[in-house]
Amino acid sequence: MKFIWDLGFVIRDLGFVIWDLLFGICYFRFTRLRYLSEISETSKQKGWLL
Repeated sequence: MKFIWDLGFVIRDLGFVIWDLLFGICYFRFTRLRYLSEISETSKQKGWLL
C-alpha cells in the first residue's frame, strides 16, 4: 500500500514538472515573440534594418 501511495506522489510531482515545463516553454516563446516584435517595431521607427 505504501508503494502505491509513493507512486501517486511521484506521478503527481511528474505532472507538476511537465506542466511547469509546458507552461514555461509557452510563456518563453510568447514573451520572446513579443520582445522580437517590439525590437523590430522600434528599429523600423528609428530606420534600422535587422
